Amino acid sequence: MKKVIRKLFWDYEREENWINDMADKGYNFLSFSFPGKYVFEEGEPGEYTYRIELLKSTPKSIDSKDYINFMEENEIECVNTYFRWAYFRSKNKEQLVNLYSDYESKVQHYSKIFRFTLVLWGLNFSSFIYNLIIGYVMYIDRGLMINLICSLINFIIAILISPLTIKQHKNLKSMKKERELYE
Repeated sequence: MKKVIRKLFWDYEREENWINDMADKGYNFLSFSFPGKYVFEEGEPGEYTYRIELLKSTPKSIDSKDYINFMEENEIECVNTYFRWAYFRSKNKEQLVNLYSDYESKVQHYSKIFRFTLVLWGLNFSSFIYNLIIGYVMYIDRGLMINLICSLINFIIAILISPLTIKQHKNLKSMKKERELYE
């Protein structure tokens, strides 16, 4: 039996923990689609452990396909992809826990996610400024408010992304410090 839950996450680690909590309750993750639609199927409690990873490029690219094939050769199944995010699962918990076993791979992982969130934040903040300026001119000139509304939406999204971007930056800094300690 399938179960559909609608939920939004801004933080992939919280999303990953939630999916693993659902798996512990006997609901195995099948797919994600926007806006926040998660599909699960009933299974054995704790049968799978899940991991979410940001790929270097889209899942259809050669690099990503090679990486996903490599993971599947190591008995780590790619359940779903969404944009550049890949949802992996394994029956062997240790395989996924040790996905980033050395500090260099952990630093690369956090670097990738930090850059991704920083770009999202930058695009929304610059769109906010652009739409605010254009919106002000359009409102004064023609009484149109569409750009002002768009600027407000971009501002809200930038504000929502800010804590995630800051968290990823802190994670990256602490991982780099740990790497220096153990090298």
